[in-house]
Amino acid sequence: MDQKRSTGSWASDGAAPASRDDAALVDASLNGTQKSSPRDRKPCACWTHELDDFLRQSAKSHRDHERYSIETIRNDHPGIPKSLIWERIVYLGLTERTRPPYDSHEWTEVEDAILIAEYGKGRDGARSATRKILALHPDWTHDAVAWRAQALEVTNHRAGPTRRWNQRLDEALRELADCNLDTIARRLGRSPKAILARIRRLGFDATFFGGQKSKDLVRYLNVSEAQIKSWVRLGWLRRKSRRITDDSLAAFCREHSELIPFDSLTVEAQAWVRSLGYPKKTGAG
Repeated sequence: MDQKRSTGSWASDGAAPASRDDAALVDASLNGTQKSSPRDRKPCACWTHELDDFLRQSAKSHRDHERYSIETIRNDHPGIPKSLIWERIVYLGLTERTRPPYDSHEWTEVEDAILIAEYGKGRDGARSATRKILALHPDWTHDAVAWRAQALEVTNHRAGPTRRWNQRLDEALRELADCNLDTIARRLGRSPKAILARIRRLGFDATFFGGQKSKDLVRYLNVSEAQIKSWVRLGWLRRKSRRITDDSLAAFCREHSELIPFDSLTVEAQAWVRSLGYPKKTGAG
């Protein structure tokens, strides 16, 4: 990338030098002979419109254009620091990323396969993939792994526009009352754990869900389907529209808590049965 000396007036975006002296300063900076940091001087004394044009063209033609631009400019003009190039990319609005690319590593099909298989599967998947890659390369950083995942487009994507709950999502959650937990989680693009936490935050309990399918209770209570059918025959659980009613399930949790293998349940399931009336001080049956 050969740079032409510019002697035009100062540009509104601070990209071109204003005088012959400024142009000489640009040459000194680009050739690596300027000893003071470009940050110590006006930004336009270290940058030209031609470099801006290169950044824009790179953004259009390269998927990982941030890295490509920085490496190319640094290779041709060692006097321009990486930080200045990154700041210019951000200033021009050419990236949505919040941090510059990590130092280049030699990625192989092995590391990429780990990211593709695991990274996009929630936080646990991202942590697992990161641990495996850092075990292979102890000198690499978490940021390096995260940047590579972004480049491969395997980062987590959620159905909602943001991770935070807002009024619109709360209203959507309320409209799904009487649906089972998995259905609500799937429709809102949230984990069952997040749904349970939110309904508690909004002042609801497990009766928010409109009854339960037998197969759901098998999973939540860690019991067999035969046990569920037996409890129905005994009248401890009642069905309505082919679903176990919330009232009968709550009564079962209060009156037959010894039949629930509480200690074997997940943390979320334990919180759920407690909200139904399972005695807090009672041990597992």
